[in-house]
Amino acid sequence: MINDINTPTIALIGRSNVGKSTLFNWIAQHNFAIINKTPNTTRDRNYKSVYFADNKYTLIDTGGLCFNSKNLMNKNIIKQTYLAINEAHLILFIVDAKDGLLPQDIVIANKLRKINKHIIITINKCDSKKIIEQKTYQFYSLMKAPIYNISATQGLGIKSLFNKIELLLNNSTKIKLDNNNYIKNNFFAANKQINTKKIKIAVIGKPNVGKSSFLNKLSNKNRHLISNKPGTTRDMIDSLITYKNKNYLFIDTAGIKKKRNINNLIDKQSITTTLKSLDRCMLALLLIDIKKGITDQDLKIASFVQKKAKGMIIIVNKCDLISLNKTSQNIYSKQIKAIMPFFYFAPICFISSLTGKNIFETIKDINIVFNNYFKKISTSKLNNFLKIITKIHKPPIINGTQLKLSYIVQSSIAPPIFIITCNQPKKIHFSYSRYILNKLHKHFSFTGVPLKIIYKNKKIVKLNCYEYNKIKL
Repeated sequence: MINDINTPTIALIGRSNVGKSTLFNWIAQHNFAIINKTPNTTRDRNYKSVYFADNKYTLIDTGGLCFNSKNLMNKNIIKQTYLAINEAHLILFIVDAKDGLLPQDIVIANKLRKINKHIIITINKCDSKKIIEQKTYQFYSLMKAPIYNISATQGLGIKSLFNKIELLLNNSTKIKLDNNNYIKNNFFAANKQINTKKIKIAVIGKPNVGKSSFLNKLSNKNRHLISNKPGTTRDMIDSLITYKNKNYLFIDTAGIKKKRNINNLIDKQSITTTLKSLDRCMLALLLIDIKKGITDQDLKIASFVQKKAKGMIIIVNKCDLISLNKTSQNIYSKQIKAIMPFFYFAPICFISSLTGKNIFETIKDINIVFNNYFKKISTSKLNNFLKIITKIHKPPIINGTQLKLSYIVQSSIAPPIFIITCNQPKKIHFSYSRYILNKLHKHFSFTGVPLKIIYKNKKIVKLNCYEYNKIKL
């Protein structure tokens, strides 16, 4: 399941541009969903765990409903919305006070009337008393259901709305929030403090490399909307997958286009959201189309991961399209390493999202990279290592003075950072620094993890990684 089966689930349903994503973001206390006046900006189901009082809920944002359209994308959005309705314990039917009652609202109401679920008509954009007095009366004819006036942009009326939700939903299904995480008398304050024990992975790449297909196969659900049209995915879409009693939070992202192909505000917002997903994750899966090979855009996307200092796994997708054996895989891997020399440490996995081949092999690599990302090496082992490699390859003489590397310590984890004390820190040649970095990766098996070495000329004291973070480097 995507969400906890014991958690009450609330689906936001309505036509386009009524403010579903704005309400979703306000309750979640974060800009998870892209907001734009363009119809059907939201396409996939977007899930978030949220908290009100001391109770936990799963909130589902959905795309705008348009039943009269023959557009294939609209039909797929409707399918996604029906899946959300089936999962939900309660439906917030969102309408727009400023637009008034429209024919699309009546069509949606007729569909919802046939569903045996708790429904609350939520009249959004009630930003003033004048709008409430002149517009809201129209919606009372839609169906027999509780009606609440709110303003998602200002947060007005949402607390009262959730008080009603609590009354409608069965208390026995609610999950109590730990007192350490909940701040009393602070509405939705806990949404900023959710302590999730999950491995967080961002799935990134160019448009149409199969990111959503990969996650659908991995979760065994049609969780992500799939289309041959580039730019289908726009929001960060979280998928919680449990495999062998471990939780993995996969973040599906929009394909990062070339700069010259970014034509509108939604594309810009999607790319910004994709880059933000790297801040949330511990490692990234870079998906590559095996038929197209490594492109300049793939290298550009990989550089974003490098700048954020996240772990990385290279996923070569669509391997069902060509004949591939161990020999050809090794050849292809060498080609990738040659084109992407700065990611020599990243494991490479060959998969097919269509057939499911090697899909779960990626989980093994994720576990390895995750453990390496938080690996801590003892100072004694590091200094024994430093002695060995400096004997094998002596430090160079710089301006007539012998470079001396006297001490090494790991200053932090996630990502691992090392500090080396030496007599000429500013004059170390790049090639020798690269030599030490490569040896560190190989000797201590930091597969999939970027390492950083800082050279200092002051004598440092032996400290653990947490104490050393307090020192200004």
